[in-house]
Amino acid sequence: MKRTKQYLAALIAILTYYCVHEGAHLFYALWHGALKQIHMMPLGVQVDIYRDRLTDIQFAHFCMSGAIATIFAAWVLTIHSTVLVKWFGIKLGNYSPFLLTCSLYTTIALLLCDPLYLSVLQLFMGDYDMQGIQMMLPRYVVSIGFALLGIMHLIIIVRLLWPRYKEAFEG
Repeated sequence: MKRTKQYLAALIAILTYYCVHEGAHLFYALWHGALKQIHMMPLGVQVDIYRDRLTDIQFAHFCMSGAIATIFAAWVLTIHSTVLVKWFGIKLGNYSPFLLTCSLYTTIALLLCDPLYLSVLQLFMGDYDMQGIQMMLPRYVVSIGFALLGIMHLIIIVRLLWPRYKEAFEG
């Protein structure tokens, strides 16, 4: 049962990531009247746009919107991790290991997915967001920048998030 709840928490984290990332693309496309359709793909969702309705800068912003929203949400969860631990932890009498696990996994997914994708995985899995972002910045600058951001996020996970959640789980 414990393993099932961990898998369910991981699934919730992945779905949350997709909602935030693709939701930002969807919002941007709707805002600029460029939404064509939403593709359901084997490994996720993709917002398809009418490219000719966006300038190059708007297309770059569209491609960056998912990563910006995801990183913003990750930082909000990270900054409020103490509150989340207290809320789902013992201190308020609402102890819920499942909600703690969902919160931790979601924060980790939001912190790592886009930096990992835009620094390394886009070389192998398709560079959809990178196509637009490189209209504003060279590809290597974006890749190096997101690699450094990913390393910084790993340090935050190891030094800040993991100890907080570990204490709550043991609490």
